[in-house]
Amino acid sequence: MSRINWLRLALIVLVGVIIQVTIVSKLSLDALHPEIIWLFPVAAGLVGGAELGAVTGFGAGIALDCLQPTPFGLTALVATLLGYAIGTIAERNGLSLEGSAWWVTPLLGAGTSMLAVASYGLLGYIFGEDQFVSVNYLLLLPIVGVAAAVLTIPIWMAVNWSFGERKGQRRISTEVTNW
Repeated sequence: MSRINWLRLALIVLVGVIIQVTIVSKLSLDALHPEIIWLFPVAAGLVGGAELGAVTGFGAGIALDCLQPTPFGLTALVATLLGYAIGTIAERNGLSLEGSAWWVTPLLGAGTSMLAVASYGLLGYIFGEDQFVSVNYLLLLPIVGVAAAVLTIPIWMAVNWSFGERKGQRRISTEVTNW
């Protein structure tokens, strides 16, 4: 990946973190707000594979961790694992969002974002942060899922653009064979 592609990706993630902190965090319902940061490692994992998904997740997570009053590194940990897992699945099974049905991208974004939020809360509780117990996850997960479903396609398009020439190297589809 060239330097210009890394700079594009860093800019996209930085803009995403700023949007998360300044706009999305203010859109709350019962003190719960959507989380769009999880979509960046998912998109990077699908477009660039496990390594780039993990690097993107770590960068986005650390940037957001610097601005949140939550345990430092927790967002980075979950986002790194998410990007790596999605990238590994994409590499091994030939997943890509190019040419997929219109509903696959929003469904994937919503599902992975809800999984990330649940994992984030569970890990926070395991690490001794009692504030994660008082969160109403029955309300939070649908909020996160709907926001992710709406924003998955624009974020995927932005991340896909940042990878430039790598996009053409991985021409694979969501068709599953040998089942």
